[in-house]
Amino acid sequence: MASIDEMLGVDPDPELTHKAELLLDSDEELLASLVDKRVERGLSQKQLGKRIGVTQATISDFERAGGDPRMSTIRRYALAVDTHIFHFITDFKPIPNGKVTAVIPARLPTNQQVENVTWKAAGRQLRAVRVNG
Repeated sequence: MASIDEMLGVDPDPELTHKAELLLDSDEELLASLVDKRVERGLSQKQLGKRIGVTQATISDFERAGGDPRMSTIRRYALAVDTHIFHFITDFKPIPNGKVTAVIPARLPTNQQVENVTWKAAGRQLRAVRVNG
């Protein structure tokens, strides 16, 4: 299996490697959250595949750790499990132990109501509750 540095095409600099790991963690959390939604909705991989016009094997590949699905595939999967995905971009910030972390912005999208948002960052589960309006 390729190293994180090889997968991302970066030099094996410790700080850069740590940042790359945070990015990969975010990707894995997104995919795991989508799979959780499929299971919550009581959909099998085969049923979901029929909804988006692919085989069960394709869904299995999508859900496999280490995959690299296209954004369009992620959107189709989210639509099939009736889930909205929103994105935000943030700077990496240093923390006292010499590592870096991504700072979660205080402002979430204002065009929709967001409640009980849960995500993982740097190995910790974080939770925020926000209701617009």
